[in-house]
Amino acid sequence: MNAFAPREFKKLIRASFTCEDTPAYGQVATISLDNKPQVRTVHFRYLSDLDTIVFPSNIYSQKWRQL
Repeated sequence: MNAFAPREFKKLIRASFTCEDTPAYGQVATISLDNKPQVRTVHFRYLSDLDTIVFPSNIYSQKWRQL
């Protein structure tokens, strides 16, 4: 996150993705193998030990295959 967000925004981003009371949801868009757009809603989380933002998904789900 260092190269992309100024320090002021890093705190806001981390706080937004770590709050247990108000989980952060967003959309991730991809293109299918047959060139059709796909958009899925995901739950974003910030992992402090890795200093990164992730979204969990079951590896056997349709969402995983699309993402």
